[in-house]
Amino acid sequence: MNIKNNKNTYISILLAATLLVGCGSSSSGSSKNSGTGNIDLANYFPTKDMSKTFTTVEGNTTDFTPGTYSDAITVVKENNITTITTTDEDGDNEKLIIDDKNITQISDGLNFSSYRHVNLGDTFFKLQDKETEEMKQSGLDYATVTKELNLECTIDEQLKEFKKGEHKYSGDILKIKCIDNGKLTIDVNPAIVALAPEMFKDINGTHDNYDVSYHYFKKGMGEVASIDDDCILVSKEPKWQNDREQECIEKYHDYEYYVEPKK
Repeated sequence: MNIKNNKNTYISILLAATLLVGCGSSSSGSSKNSGTGNIDLANYFPTKDMSKTFTTVEGNTTDFTPGTYSDAITVVKENNITTITTTDEDGDNEKLIIDDKNITQISDGLNFSSYRHVNLGDTFFKLQDKETEEMKQSGLDYATVTKELNLECTIDEQLKEFKKGEHKYSGDILKIKCIDNGKLTIDVNPAIVALAPEMFKDINGTHDNYDVSYHYFKKGMGEVASIDDDCILVSKEPKWQNDREQECIEKYHDYEYYVEPKK
């Protein structure tokens, strides 16, 4: 079990947070943000109906798994309300509702809101959550894993261009930085630990789980790229990461790139 969530979606950075939420209590909202900034986030979402295809690259430095997915987007404007609906290949959809002051994401029965107008450096979204999962291996109770999420997203930069590898996007691009400064608590079944105490001594306990990701939104298009480079600290499951560290057991990458239609 890799603790990071490997599926991103592009409709909204708020949804990236939604996908990380499991069972348990959560809280969210805007912080360090008065809602009167000079950047209008509404400009960085799709403005018309469209289909978007993304290529994905996921894996460690030597073993990458490529993939693709497509979503259909519809945009409906009524009075001062804009509703953007994204439907994936399985028929599931999420809605983004934009009014004069707020942007609200509705997904899986959960609602998250942020101010529409922000400044560079603003923390426009925060989310805290806690969930516990029972892990099994070969049908045996292996460990109880508790994940504590402490996610914060900020408006990082306004760019004229973003390029990584063969992928390049030009125009008015907003870079958003998200940091999950959470915890991972692992309690391996004592009967398993007794079989090999030395193997599990560094796994049992509470560990910092620090994950940094970047998301790039192009004016009128929505998200065009997401970049997540992880520093994995252990070789055994469950794995965790700390992107502040320099020495990694494994470097894991999760990239998504919008495929622009050929002209």
